[in-house]
Amino acid sequence: TTVYQMMGMCTSTGNGPTSNYATPGNDSFIFSINPSTGGINWKTPIPNQSVSTPVLLNGVLIVMSGNTMEILRTSDGTVLKSFQEAGYQSLFDGSAAVARGIIFSGNFNGHLYEFGF
Repeated sequence: TTVYQMMGMCTSTGNGPTSNYATPGNDSFIFSINPSTGGINWKTPIPNQSVSTPVLLNGVLIVMSGNTMEILRTSDGTVLKSFQEAGYQSLFDGSAAVARGIIFSGNFNGHLYEFGF
């Protein structure tokens, strides 16, 4: 079992069960945490703060972060795909939904995005 946690406005200062891995700062990360030990399996920077919950699906995490959608490999946090929507009021302000291999996400700019997966 693994817990995935996104944190914004923090600074990551290390890995391991006794490290101080999230202190106030200006960065944003997603962490893979071992719930038995509290240790960090991996951490990956994300481009922006996020108010959404990552979606876990078939060995990947779908992360909505500001104007960016990223797909990360759960085994090591590697970013497999990234999509950034530039433009006025572009903000993925919620979690993605997945159906029949398609990722759906609404954007604050009024558009619904579909990504093949």
